[in-house]
Amino acid sequence: MLIFVLKRLVSTLWTLILVMMVSFFLIQLAPGDKAEAILNVQGIKMGEDDNQNYFIEYEALREEYGLNKPSFYISLLPSYKNHSFPSHWHSRHTILANNLLHKKVPFKNVNDYINALDELEMECQDQSLSLCNREIRFLWELTDLDDIKQRLNRVEHENNISLTQLKRASDQLSSHTELYFPVIKWNGLNNQFHNRIFKILKLDFGISVVDGDVVTNKIASALIWTLVLTFATLFLSLLLGIPLSIYSVKSSVIAQRVIGTSMNIIYATPVFWLATLLIVFFTTPEYGRWTDIFPGSMFKPGDYSGWWDSLSNNSGMLVLPVFCLTLSSLPVIVRITRRSIISESVEPYITALRGRGLTERSIFRRHIIPNALMPIVTLISNSLPSAMAGTLIVEVIFNIPGMGRLMYDSLSSYDWDVCFAIIILMSVVTSVVFAVADVIYYQINPKMKSV
Repeated sequence: MLIFVLKRLVSTLWTLILVMMVSFFLIQLAPGDKAEAILNVQGIKMGEDDNQNYFIEYEALREEYGLNKPSFYISLLPSYKNHSFPSHWHSRHTILANNLLHKKVPFKNVNDYINALDELEMECQDQSLSLCNREIRFLWELTDLDDIKQRLNRVEHENNISLTQLKRASDQLSSHTELYFPVIKWNGLNNQFHNRIFKILKLDFGISVVDGDVVTNKIASALIWTLVLTFATLFLSLLLGIPLSIYSVKSSVIAQRVIGTSMNIIYATPVFWLATLLIVFFTTPEYGRWTDIFPGSMFKPGDYSGWWDSLSNNSGMLVLPVFCLTLSSLPVIVRITRRSIISESVEPYITALRGRGLTERSIFRRHIIPNALMPIVTLISNSLPSAMAGTLIVEVIFNIPGMGRLMYDSLSSYDWDVCFAIIILMSVVTSVVFAVADVIYYQINPKMKSV
């Protein structure tokens, strides 16, 4: 038993690490700049003339959140990008250098161009040349040689300054490295992924770039609603599904066909369409006053004393979502339980029990049902994570401030720290539930002990 638990624990840890790695790299490829988004929340934006304060704050945030560090323990780089940048370079230097190196410009030429551009910027700031400062802001973002020359000619013409050195350096950007080889670079432990893992162990998921709130606070408030929906759905699905399965086995052929056809229709009905129908017919007086039963899909904000107060004041809006989720998960429970009961009824030990003189009622209640419900353990382990994930569509349609709604809003606003935290939380819940289910199944099923 101990060895089995240890195996499942190791498997769960590896699964979580793999999920973290995949999620981390996908978010790294996603659009958006975290430091820039946080500055926008703080009301600090880049101007046209004096951007010194913006760049100082930008660099401070990149340093604080480790955004200036390598992404992972190792990097697979082409040889023309395998260079260490000077320590005095800021983010705009490294961004421009990476963009130019990506175009296979030799590093020496890139370094000369950036140093010349730095000197021009200092000269423009010393002489308070506003037009020059504005053009330089665009030069830090340009990599096309024709656009760079056009901007340099405009700076030279409007400000009457010599740009001989910078023009000579920009001409060198036309040369390219033709032959290169991939290089594996070891970045050490001081990288973004390693730091993210240690922050997760401290339950530090960062802050939201939308409102500056702590991610754990946003998830904690949303998790309550999702858990209420999930466990209410799971409880009602089992409460209705198991008796309905037993009835479909013991009933007549006509009743079995009616139940089977109904379950197939419900199973084929999309959840979003069912939720929309429930809102249209039962939250508005459009089709009569008697259909306006439940409150509309609008969460009532207020100064609540706690989550229970908020839940009780908005409990009416949970009826239709719970009914929708219960109805959509009911066919799976009915089908699996019914099939398990029928399969258990033809086992050889059932014939032996009949030979011993036990009644059909006793055999069904004391032997068939308990053994047939063993797959319910696996079903519950699958249903719990699926129900939590399936609430996304329902929460969006019914406007419930749960995890699904939070995930939808975070994706829409590029709030990747919140998305990453939700993914990790769902992975932990799924892995833990599956591991616990395997341990329980190992205890109640003797065949598993031989594995």
